[in-house]
Amino acid sequence: MLTHAKVVVALTVFGSARMAAQVRPDSTAPEASVIVAATSREDGTLFILRTLRQVDRSVSRPQLDAIADSLVAFVLRTPPTEERIEALNRAVHSLGLSAMDDGPGVRYAGAAIRLLKIAELGDVVDAGAVSYLSRLPDRTEAVALLRRCAMMGRISAFVAVRNLESTTGPEGLLVLRQLYQSRQIHYPVALEHAEGVARRLNWAPPRPS
Repeated sequence: MLTHAKVVVALTVFGSARMAAQVRPDSTAPEASVIVAATSREDGTLFILRTLRQVDRSVSRPQLDAIADSLVAFVLRTPPTEERIEALNRAVHSLGLSAMDDGPGVRYAGAAIRLLKIAELGDVVDAGAVSYLSRLPDRTEAVALLRRCAMMGRISAFVAVRNLESTTGPEGLLVLRQLYQSRQIHYPVALEHAEGVARRLNWAPPRPS
C-alpha cells in the first residue's frame, strides 16, 4: 500500500516536469471506468491522483466529479473481501490525498463530501475516510464533518471522536465537549472514548435526558 509520503514523493518526481508544460485538452482525461480499474493496480493510487489533481491535463469539474463518484460507488458496492481490500483502500487514499494542499497539481475540491459519504455508508474503509476528513486543509470544514461523523452509529464515530480530541485543536475539543454533554454520541466505543476525555479534562457531566 502506498503511504502518504511515498505518494507525495512520486507525484513530485513524475508530475513536476509535466506541470511546467501546458496541460493537454480536457478530452484526453481518463474515463471514470478506467480510473476505477486502476484501483486494482499497485500504482493505481498515483494514477488516480494525477487525474484528480490535474497533474498532466486540465479536467473539467463535471468530469472530475464523475470520476470521484465512480470511486465512491466502487467503494460502496464492492464487498471488502481479502482480495479487494487493497483496491478499496486505494480508492479511499486517492480521494483523501486529492483533497490535500500539498503535492503537485491542484487539490480536488469535491473530495470532502465524497469521503463523508464513504464514512456514512462504507464498510471497513469508512474509518480511513474519516481520517482524511480530519486532515482537510479547511479546519472549520474538517471539524464540522467530524462532528457529523461522531454522531453516527458505526465505527466512523469512534474515529471522529478520537480526531476531534487529538488532531483538530481547541475547536475540535469544543465540539466534542458539546456533543458529549448533549448526549449526541451514541456508538458505544465512541462514547467510552468521549467519557475518558471528559474525565481527564474535568468536563461537566451530560445534561439530564
